[in-house]
Amino acid sequence: MKEAIRKEMICILVGLLIVIPINMANEGRENRVFAKSIVINTLKSDRFYEEKEMDIPPAYHILTDGNLIPNPSFEEGTTTPAGWECRDYGDGAEYTWDSNHAFGGEKSVGIKNISATQRSYCWITSEYIPIDPLNHSYILSTWYKYLGTPKQWQWGLLGIEGYDENGEWLFGFGFTLNVYYSWHYFEWDVSHSTYFDERARWVKIVLQYTAAGSSFSNAEIRFDDVYFGEPQYQPPVTGCTITPSPDGENGWYTQETTVTVQLNATDQKEGVEATFYSVNDGAWEQYTHPFSIMGVEGTNKISYYSIDKVGNEEEPKSTFIRVDKTDPFFESITPKHGFYFNDNLLVPLSFCTLVVGKIHAEVQLIDEISGPWKVEFHVDGELKEIVKNQPYIWLWKENIPGRHILKVVGYDMAGHEVIEEIPV
Repeated sequence: MKEAIRKEMICILVGLLIVIPINMANEGRENRVFAKSIVINTLKSDRFYEEKEMDIPPAYHILTDGNLIPNPSFEEGTTTPAGWECRDYGDGAEYTWDSNHAFGGEKSVGIKNISATQRSYCWITSEYIPIDPLNHSYILSTWYKYLGTPKQWQWGLLGIEGYDENGEWLFGFGFTLNVYYSWHYFEWDVSHSTYFDERARWVKIVLQYTAAGSSFSNAEIRFDDVYFGEPQYQPPVTGCTITPSPDGENGWYTQETTVTVQLNATDQKEGVEATFYSVNDGAWEQYTHPFSIMGVEGTNKISYYSIDKVGNEEEPKSTFIRVDKTDPFFESITPKHGFYFNDNLLVPLSFCTLVVGKIHAEVQLIDEISGPWKVEFHVDGELKEIVKNQPYIWLWKENIPGRHILKVVGYDMAGHEVIEEIPV
């Protein structure tokens, strides 16, 4: 008697779950709003994509770590997928398990309509899955795909059944998988405080399809990559904006400047709880609004991170306010005063530089704040070479009679310059 009552309750529940959302589906079709009149009120929006053979789930889905479902992608098994079984509510459906339309791995399961009688059929996990509803929330998700023309698509359901510690049935609920979109991924949050009977200690996961008459024969739904486990969201992402922008080269300021720091955190799931920042490795403070700091000469460090509403913490990141107001200098320069022949110093002189043949021009550029950047070599006002890596050397091998001006310009990373001219 108890078993008969339980089966009747399941049939009534399934009927309600199907009828209520379908009556509302046409109303929401224009603006792609899904029916939400059943148990789940923390539903996360169904993700739909441009039709293609395979989807890529959003980056924040983590669908392997902590999965409590055995064989979630239906890869294991002999004649049927391991850990799953068929449950019939009537005749007229074909259960499929093959490599057609797989999303993750090589196989997926399906249910195909072959009957003229409206019935519901489902794949269900064969073993009980342990849960702790008093202390945990869970994510239930699946990939699914409808096959056939739009008029043939029927109603798929992602569901869950709860049982007490003795295996007695307590509840069942689910959500209709929208028939207007195919090739997509669906996820919903299951809150322990709202949906699970506190007596529940076990659950089974249900993948259901409703057959609906001979005109819908051969219509089918496929399921793959089923996940049930605790939420494993990505942490928030915090961005940092500094104003005004650097006035020098390579992200450097050329004078001490008061800057405004604005932090902006986003979280794709639960929302941002708080953002924290630290200046020059000082104490962490909670960010509430943009703040200003004086960028003194050298490197000023702004570190920051955010936490979402379920406690996921972002790894701290850093932005640097770099200030260099000091010019670089040449510590040495060649050629020096003297007489050179084919790059060899023959006679040191104290008053001039004479060069016959080729010669290597070389400088040692020093900057103690931002560091050396590049050196330009000019002859008689014409740029001949730019060297960006030490050693700063250029081979001057033009044989032009007469006197010339060799000019060397050195730059630090902030864009400050030092100039040296050598009459040759």
